[in-house]
Amino acid sequence: MSESAGEAVRARALELARRLNLLQDVHASENDGKPLPFAELRDRLLENGVNLSEGRWAYMLSGEGALTTDMPLLTELARIFEVDASYLLDWEDPELPARILANRELIATFRRKKIIKAAARSLGPLSPKSIEALSKIIDAELSKDFRDKDET
Repeated sequence: MSESAGEAVRARALELARRLNLLQDVHASENDGKPLPFAELRDRLLENGVNLSEGRWAYMLSGEGALTTDMPLLTELARIFEVDASYLLDWEDPELPARILANRELIATFRRKKIIKAAARSLGPLSPKSIEALSKIIDAELSKDFRDKDET
């Protein structure tokens, strides 16, 4: 595989990870901050004959390892997360699913709290000025996930 082809595969793996993490955050934002537990995800996939190991799920969420192109797996994941399968299968920048668009403020608030909480655990108590600065950075990054493809 050429270096540029390898870079394209790596970029797609990272994009799939971004989309899957966004779906996990949608689920968490709608369920008191709880992401879909792996055991429940695995069981729901198995009901339709699709197998997923915890290791594979971890690398799919991190964007590390091989790009997952398993159409039955991606289609079932989309069904479980209640979005059109094209969101996980279409690399030509598909529309954000209506479910995500409808809940983007809730998702952004959930993500913002999660990041600030992690920063506070790592750094200790944060001043209001630090929280404000951190919030601006977080908001700028979060907005990338919700940008309409026509805005880019």
